[in-house]
Amino acid sequence: MFPGGGVNPTCVNCLRNNCCTAVDDCANDPSCTACLTPGGYCTHPETHQTLFACAHESCGEFCYPSSTYARKPACQGDGISDLNGLIGEDCLASTSGSLACHPLKPTYICNYEVGSSCDVTPRLRASGASYSGFSCQPSARLHVCEPCGLVEGLCHFGLTCVNNQCARFCCSQVDCGPNPAVECDPTYFQAFSGSATGSLGLCVLKE
Repeated sequence: MFPGGGVNPTCVNCLRNNCCTAVDDCANDPSCTACLTPGGYCTHPETHQTLFACAHESCGEFCYPSSTYARKPACQGDGISDLNGLIGEDCLASTSGSLACHPLKPTYICNYEVGSSCDVTPRLRASGASYSGFSCQPSARLHVCEPCGLVEGLCHFGLTCVNNQCARFCCSQVDCGPNPAVECDPTYFQAFSGSATGSLGLCVLKE
């Protein structure tokens, strides 16, 4: 029922062990499973709200890990859109790890229209966790700055879920638009890759 492709298995196992009834109720309700399906139209029925509450109360440590990253993602009101591709210079040519896709270059098999995104593997874990590159993974179509997670759903192509919120990938300042209050910050990705020279970043508000 839960989207695969790099999701933290400890979180999934916790939900199955501690939220079994809520998971089963959601699995038997098409309006709830739509919230967990790439491209599904979610109306947030009671079964989904119950699963959401159990996930946060019983599995928050595993499904919503704490992070030392405190920067605020730039939102649509700051001039950030979901679907713009790479505008500036490519920053992933020398990145360590597997690069099965590019988070800012949609292809015909990995794009928002088919309900997938190119994201770090595994997803939904705190910064500093192990990193094995990028892969094309099932995703919902949540917009920049919307709440995200295993139960909430995952983000559009070009975005990643950071601290339970969708944030925009970037390679340089130009990818984040002309707003002087927004910058491309590479430090979050560097925590995953272990590379001080990596420049893939997130579009965030300047501090």
